[in-house]
Amino acid sequence: PAWAGGDKNINTRITKVVFDNSFKDYKPTSTAYWFYNCRTLETIEGIKNLSTNKVTTMLSMFENCYALKSFDLTSFDTSNVTNMGFMFCFCSSLSSLDLSNFDISKVSDMDYLFYNCSNLTTIYCNDDWNTSTVAFSDYMFYGCVSLVGAVAFDSSKTDVTMANPTTGYFTKKDGGVESLESEAVPAARRGIYNLQGIKMQGSFDQLPAGFYIVNGQKVFKK
Repeated sequence: PAWAGGDKNINTRITKVVFDNSFKDYKPTSTAYWFYNCRTLETIEGIKNLSTNKVTTMLSMFENCYALKSFDLTSFDTSNVTNMGFMFCFCSSLSSLDLSNFDISKVSDMDYLFYNCSNLTTIYCNDDWNTSTVAFSDYMFYGCVSLVGAVAFDSSKTDVTMANPTTGYFTKKDGGVESLESEAVPAARRGIYNLQGIKMQGSFDQLPAGFYIVNGQKVFKK
């Protein structure tokens, strides 16, 4: 897979990539452009076998993977990554991304990171990302018209300031409230909560746009 799209030519043959156990001993320092322009790639299996703890750049790693609908990145070690620019750019079939294990403490470039991921509705994170090292984030969320986290997508706000689960487009994975069965919710706990489990005051109509848990059911307010 290191050569799948590395030559930057359009690849319309690859539909599936498998990382077998042999990759556990492979220690790349860059995954830049690995799957660039693999426009028909639908499935990536065994990506947990890919060691990324020495990787410093993931630039354009999945850029233009139009057909890729889902993949599990929870095994990625990004502690040494400095560049994530264009990483998911034009991954227009993705509906969700779980980045809850990502360490962005050294990342300086997030330009176009989720650019035109038009079907992306949810980006999970572990907490407020510390984006103090990020110097470049132009058009980070541009075209993410389906994305909803703490707030719904706003085309005038597309930079790194929206990369958080409290006032931005991310959804906190750990410690938040994803869904509850209403019959399992005690009467005292019924009401309206945000995805961080905080009870909201006032009526539903008065709340800003976003997802809420209403009497145990996840509801989106436009």
